[in-house]
Amino acid sequence: MADADNDVRSLRSAGVLSSLDQHFARILCDVVGETDPSVRLASALLSRALSQGHVCLDLSHRGVPSNQVGDDRDPVAVEVPDVESWHAAIAASPLVGDTTSTSPLVLDGFRLYSRRYWRLETDLASRLLERCVDVEPSMSRDQLAQLFTRLFGPGDGGTDWQRVAAVVALHRRLCVITGGPGTGKTHTVAKIVVVLAEEHRAGSGELPDVLLVAPTGKAANRLGESLAAAASTLDCDDEVRQLVCTGPMTIHRALRRQPRTRTRFLHGPQDPLPADLVIVDEASMVDVALMSRLVAATRRRCRLVLLGDRDQLASVEAGAILADLGGDAERTGFTPAAAKRIARIGGDVVPVAPGEVPVIRDSIVALSRNYRYAAASGIGQLAAAINRGAADEVAEVLVSEDVPDVVLCPWDRGSPVLDRARGALRRLFADDVGERLSALGAFRILCALRRGPYGVEGVNRFIEERMRRASATAQGEENYAGRPIMIVQNDIETGLFNGDVGVMAPVVGGGLRAWFPQGEGARSLSLGRLPSFETVYATTVHKSQGSEFDEVAIVLPDQQSPILNRELLYTAVTRAKSKVTIYGTLEIVKLAVSQRVERASGLRDRLWGDD
Repeated sequence: MADADNDVRSLRSAGVLSSLDQHFARILCDVVGETDPSVRLASALLSRALSQGHVCLDLSHRGVPSNQVGDDRDPVAVEVPDVESWHAAIAASPLVGDTTSTSPLVLDGFRLYSRRYWRLETDLASRLLERCVDVEPSMSRDQLAQLFTRLFGPGDGGTDWQRVAAVVALHRRLCVITGGPGTGKTHTVAKIVVVLAEEHRAGSGELPDVLLVAPTGKAANRLGESLAAAASTLDCDDEVRQLVCTGPMTIHRALRRQPRTRTRFLHGPQDPLPADLVIVDEASMVDVALMSRLVAATRRRCRLVLLGDRDQLASVEAGAILADLGGDAERTGFTPAAAKRIARIGGDVVPVAPGEVPVIRDSIVALSRNYRYAAASGIGQLAAAINRGAADEVAEVLVSEDVPDVVLCPWDRGSPVLDRARGALRRLFADDVGERLSALGAFRILCALRRGPYGVEGVNRFIEERMRRASATAQGEENYAGRPIMIVQNDIETGLFNGDVGVMAPVVGGGLRAWFPQGEGARSLSLGRLPSFETVYATTVHKSQGSEFDEVAIVLPDQQSPILNRELLYTAVTRAKSKVTIYGTLEIVKLAVSQRVERASGLRDRLWGDD
């Protein structure tokens, strides 16, 4: 075990461990007089794991995981003691205590936690499970049948999973709805609001208080636009329709973050959110700390609906909430009681588990029918094959001449991507502001990496130089007409949020202003009022989450990287509505499909039971 100290130093020298990781381990061990090098190594690796999105360090993985989000470096092998010896040394350390102590670390099985994250995870799991109880509706069976027929149409003896989701939301305090782009998640939620509003009014005579939230300002704005469009098609009265159009906000704003702090909020268990229904969109982007605080701030009688795509990239911070929550739902049937209830209200037939299932199962619904892509769509076929990890099927789709909406091209810093970018982005330099703004949603270059010739920084410079030259834009000026920009800082005063995109355009009398979409129109701001922003001909796949474009060009690196994985490729492909062009080699694509992001967490086991 004496070599463990050397491992810490060598990993620091290699740039795998940061100075923070090294000092974190040293300070912890020095405070309690811990001298075992293997404990110091575990402490340093735990610090790194937390910075890379894990909730804990899984000792059974025996080293540094090689597929961390945000790390462009190659994996580095780490020699550690055998698992049993390592576990015994950590368990005997004064750094580790039981669940009632105040020790900084907690060893739960073979998972090593910081006490903060152990509390967040266990509290989240217990609060979610508390909500997995059946609720008896106020409306009669006949009233419910009429309501569901009005919203979803008559049942045909098959399975309408959107209607199933509404039945689950009606009978459970917790409803988790997962599904890829185009499966109708937003339309489903709009109908759920109507169902719960009319059910609540039948019981109390009043409409419920509804709170719609999302992890980012961009996602909140997009949710509001989608719900407003869906509301116009609903068969309900104006009061209920207005509830569907309730203005979404960010989770941080809803919880009312206290000034000068990132982790403390005014709303919590002692002062819960004043809502009867809380709907969280893009739940896959919410980290364990924020989700724990949100759930703790909702009243016990409040219904909580979580919405998102569990196959997308997980949150930037620690956790993979939606993936853990979804568990094995698609391979596990509902309880007989839940299946009977679903059939009684809408006539839908759902699979029934042959034996006992975890209590959370009846709260999970996976939408599978895609309303955006046709059955023969290359994008749909490609996304499904990526999700299955079927690298050979992915390759077949990419080289097939029968799916013109999916194309694989080499990337040589040459003409293919440049020619396509010029054609798709030239509208950014049109005279009409509306034409410029529509170009933002028509085409986007997505990069797996941030740095390097295949990363956002390199591709943006490459495209920008040539676009400016082709449009005769004044050289040497940082700002110019046609420059597409992305806001990278939330700013309540201007109403702009991280991820919002706009374009610069000239105004009468000279000068430039930045224009941003607003409803059916646009609004402009002087450049001096803008919060921090960056050029966005290209952006990272991570920043594209929650967005959609008519066409995307995906630029992959020329060699495998730990950041290049199945979830990232799936997220990139499903940003497109009509066409995907992947710039890279078939070998790199297949390597990405074969590599998954697996975040160390105990939430799945706490919700679904130990494997």
